[in-house]
Amino acid sequence: RGPTNSCIAFHCDGIYASTSTSQIPLNSPSEYKGGNLCFFVNDHLHMVPRKCGSLVRHPPKILHGVTSVTEGARKSLFVVDYKNGLGEVGVI
Repeated sequence: RGPTNSCIAFHCDGIYASTSTSQIPLNSPSEYKGGNLCFFVNDHLHMVPRKCGSLVRHPPKILHGVTSVTEGARKSLFVVDYKNGLGEVGVI
């Protein structure tokens, strides 16, 4: 759809991710500007490189967010715990 100029504010994941959240970038960072995955750990901000097809996994209590996408489209596949109930009958 293109850039939204929106970000994902810093947060910790909820009960849908009891042990971890994983994400796989589906397109190259050269296809968009912004959309940086950031973690705040031990009073430091860390920007995580996201190569297409790589895997980024983190525990739910890690404070993280995503900067605004200002050009192009950032695509990711998110994977959360099997036991969280997502994907059951009637859940889309």
